[in-house]
Amino acid sequence: MSPTIQVTTVDQLVKAVAEHLPFPTELYADMGAENWALQIYFGPRCAGDELPAHRAGIDPDTPDSTWWIEIGHGEHITVSELGPTTPVESVAAWITTQSRRASAIGDAAVCAPA
Repeated sequence: MSPTIQVTTVDQLVKAVAEHLPFPTELYADMGAENWALQIYFGPRCAGDELPAHRAGIDPDTPDSTWWIEIGHGEHITVSELGPTTPVESVAAWITTQSRRASAIGDAAVCAPA
């Protein structure tokens, strides 16, 4: 499958969105997808984890290339209707709103052993 948007474009969008988020973030290229694109990681870092428990991004290898967020290591996944042409401020506001779910769950619950 060829990407619907270039990985370099995704990386630029992810960096721009991360700059507008009101909480600390880490950028990391996910190696589980066909194309290694940056993703935004945030939230608690659970014992034994290299990266924080929550992440958000936009995949270059999906037909609709919409922004998504995963809370608690993928326990809760929300896919938006926001795409690569959505203003980065709007994407950051959506991620911020969605991240409230993480706050409602609580860091201790997110990092609790299954």
